Amino acid sequence: MKKKKQKPKKVKKDKSQKKQLLNTKKIGTRLILGFGLILLLATGISALNISSLALINDNTEEIIEEDLAVLRVSDQLASDMLERTNLLQAYGLTGNGAYQAMFTDGANVSQSLEGEALDLDESEEMQSLVEQRQEWHELTNEFFSTYGAGNEEEALILLEQQIMPLSNSLVDDFQSLSREREVNMNGRAHEIYGIGDAVFMISLIASIVIVIVGILIAFITNRKISKPLQDLTRRVDVIASGNLSEKTEETNRRDEVGQLTNATHQMAENMRQLLVEIQNVSDTVSTHAQSLTATTDEVTDGAEQITVTMEEIATGAEKQASHASALSTGMNEFVESVGKAEKMGESVAGESNHVRKLSTDGAELMNQSVNQMHNIDEVVKRSVDNVTQLNDQSKQISNIVNVIQDISEQTNLLALNASIEAARAGEHGKGFAVVADEVRKLAEQVGSSVQDITKIISGIQKGSEQVTSDLEDGYAQVKQGTEDIETTGQTFNAIESAIESMAKEATQMTESLSTILTDSQKLSDSVEEIASISQESAAGVEETSASSEEVNSSMEEITTSSNELSGLVKELNELVKRFKL
Repeated sequence: MKKKKQKPKKVKKDKSQKKQLLNTKKIGTRLILGFGLILLLATGISALNISSLALINDNTEEIIEEDLAVLRVSDQLASDMLERTNLLQAYGLTGNGAYQAMFTDGANVSQSLEGEALDLDESEEMQSLVEQRQEWHELTNEFFSTYGAGNEEEALILLEQQIMPLSNSLVDDFQSLSREREVNMNGRAHEIYGIGDAVFMISLIASIVIVIVGILIAFITNRKISKPLQDLTRRVDVIASGNLSEKTEETNRRDEVGQLTNATHQMAENMRQLLVEIQNVSDTVSTHAQSLTATTDEVTDGAEQITVTMEEIATGAEKQASHASALSTGMNEFVESVGKAEKMGESVAGESNHVRKLSTDGAELMNQSVNQMHNIDEVVKRSVDNVTQLNDQSKQISNIVNVIQDISEQTNLLALNASIEAARAGEHGKGFAVVADEVRKLAEQVGSSVQDITKIISGIQKGSEQVTSDLEDGYAQVKQGTEDIETTGQTFNAIESAIESMAKEATQMTESLSTILTDSQKLSDSVEEIASISQESAAGVEETSASSEEVNSSMEEITTSSNELSGLVKELNELVKRFKL
């Protein structure tokens, strides 16, 4: 019974430790773990797809490189056996040396096919077939030797009893090998299809798993982050409303949300203590401000009486000095304005001469640009003519290629007719059929080459037509640019004339301003002497009045500051009352 009671405590302790471990993880770490799991699954699917595709590619390459090649060579060897056996029969029936020559000419091709077959297929079956072909070659050599020695009947017996049966057997064996390779290729293809279907199903299942895992991670992340943030938002709204009396407990979370919750709790407590201290200080300041206001009111009344008397005495002196100073200041400003105007006139005259020189240079450069644009116009026009001529020549080449294409098609038809006639001739027309087949292949090669040339010429024609269109557009733009530059040149000439007139008028204005400046300086000296005498008369009165005004101003500032302080204390008390402590 004791053991049964201890087990639940241990499980509960483990769950508490796991929960505390999760609470200590940062939000960024949780997000990284969640998305890292999804990325890990996606990477596994990608690796599976890549390996499966590599396997499919290897099987496909093996089919193409091995089975298909062996199938092709086997078919060629069977065809070679049939063709050469027919030549033997034709020679045995007619004794025509042409058939023997054709048989001998095909020996090299036959040996090449045998070597290629052994390179592609090293099986015992292929080696046995090649060895039987060697025996067949020896029998054919014996046949020609016997027939050439005049023993025609013996040679024909050898042909019918040994060579023909062996030839038919070899043809059947090679055809059987081809069928076997074809069956093997079909089987391998079905295997590839099976691998593709398996990869598709695995990818589909894994994608569904990734989606489910992603939804679970999103739900868990939302639960671990969204709910604590909602609680924290509610707490901050309460603080923003001014209620600092609500007590909150510190959280055990050690991530960013937990840190923010504890910091908000500490902020609310500090604000409450600060507001209590502010309320105490504002009460003390309010008491002292009332005492200071009463004192400053008494001092201000005496200072105002002194200020009124001194202001009446200083008013007359100030008016006289003010008028004199204003007159002196106005004359100085007038002299400075005239001096600046003179300097600006000299600067305008110099800049006008400089601008006139620049406009002259610009007009010369504009004339050079007009000539250059005419030269560019001629060059672009010649380029358009040359590209047009090149386009016409490419069209002529295209016509010639069409003629060659027609000849190739007619040759192909002739080769086809020759093959039909050779087939009608039977055994006697087989040699002619070989020649007709070669002519047909040559005609097909010529037709293929003509098609390639036609594609190239078509590309050249399209390129030349595009270049012609671009050059024509460039020619039109160059022509428009020439007209614009000529118009700009005429505008430069008009600007040059206007600037020359402006330079003359600026020189005359500078001379007039120099005369006005001399007379204004004399008048300014006289006004400064009058202003100096008026200022000395008012200086004594102003000193006395200034002292009284300083005292009055200081007291007014003290009174104002005291009143403002009282108002601020009231506002501070009102603000503190908004908070519920």
